[in-house]
Amino acid sequence: MERWCNTCLRIILNEIIMKHFLKILVVIVVVIQLFSCAPTRIVKPLPAKQKTVGATFGGPLLHFAGAIVPFPLTSLYGAYGIDSTNTLFGGLHTTSLAFADLHLDIGVVHNVYTSSNAYMPNISLSPTFNFIYAFRDGERRFYPQIDINFYWERTNKLFYFTSSNWFILDKTKAHGELQQQHWLPTFNLGTFLRLHKKVNYQIELRYLAPFTQNNSVVDYLNINNHGAFGIYFGMNIKL
Repeated sequence: MERWCNTCLRIILNEIIMKHFLKILVVIVVVIQLFSCAPTRIVKPLPAKQKTVGATFGGPLLHFAGAIVPFPLTSLYGAYGIDSTNTLFGGLHTTSLAFADLHLDIGVVHNVYTSSNAYMPNISLSPTFNFIYAFRDGERRFYPQIDINFYWERTNKLFYFTSSNWFILDKTKAHGELQQQHWLPTFNLGTFLRLHKKVNYQIELRYLAPFTQNNSVVDYLNINNHGAFGIYFGMNIKL
C-alpha cells in the first residue's frame, strides 16, 4: 500500500512539474518572439572617448501562477562616446541567445537640444538597427528603430521619457501570416541613479505596443487587452 501511494504521489508531482514546465516554455518562446527588447541603452551622450559597459534585466509583466511577475529578459551592452553629442552603442540579447536566437542591436545617440531651463527637457535621438538570426532554421530578420528621448538632469540623477518606435519591414509573420502592423511604438519612463562615481543604476517602466491587440496565450498586464506593461532594471559601469 505504501509503495502504491508513493508511486501515485510521484506520478502526480511529475505531471504538475511537466505542466508548469511546458507552460513556462510556451511563455518564454512567445515573449521572446513578441517582446524581445531591452530598456533604453543610452539617453544622454557620453563624454568624448568615454567607454561604458552594462547589463539589463526585466521584461513585460505577466499574470502567472496567481501573481504578476516580470519576464526575465537579459542583455549586455557597451557604449563609446564619439564626441560630446554622439555616442555609439551595441548590445547582445542573452535570453534570446539561450533559446537559439541571435539578437544584436547597434545604434547612435545624438543630442539635438540642450535646454537652458531646468524644467524643460533636453532632447536626444537614437536610430538603432536590430538584427535577429534564428539558428533553428537560418531565418534572418532586420528591424530599424528610432527613439526620441526627453530627459532632465539633477544631481546624481537623470529622469527620462522615451518614445521608442520599431518598424517591421517584413510582409509576412513567422508562420506566413500577412503582416498587418508595420509600426510598433513603446513608451518608456525611467531614471538613471548614480550611487557611485563610476556606476549608474537604471529603473524603467514601459508600455509595450499599446495599440496592438494581444492574441497570444500569454496573459500580459495591460489595458483593454492591448500591449503589455513592463519593468526593467539595469546597471552600467564607466571604464
